[in-house]
Amino acid sequence: NETMLHPSIAPTVALIDDAEEIHEFDAYTALLLNVTLIGCVLLAYYIKINRIYYIPESGAAMLIGVFIGGIARFAVDDLTLFSFSPEFFFFVLLPPIIFEAGYSLKRKHFFDNIVSTN
Repeated sequence: NETMLHPSIAPTVALIDDAEEIHEFDAYTALLLNVTLIGCVLLAYYIKINRIYYIPESGAAMLIGVFIGGIARFAVDDLTLFSFSPEFFFFVLLPPIIFEAGYSLKRKHFFDNIVSTN
């Protein structure tokens, strides 16, 4: 029967090419993330060792983020890697920041300023 459809391998080849592109993109993403984290750790170490007091470690990490974001803005056409959702910030990043601030807060300082919190 000549009208019978024969499966082709063309869709499979296209899917493999797409998977390879996605894998390559993910590899570059992982490399960029690791380089950023290593840069933040090294800069924090440098600030602590050299006793640089005019910029905190978190400020230096933000400067690294601004620097890499600026490079990405001009060098990359597709910025989906750098998208940032408010839900991720409020549910994942903000609670540890608040917890650390409360954990490191001196009780005396809190009660000295309790009137201004009302």
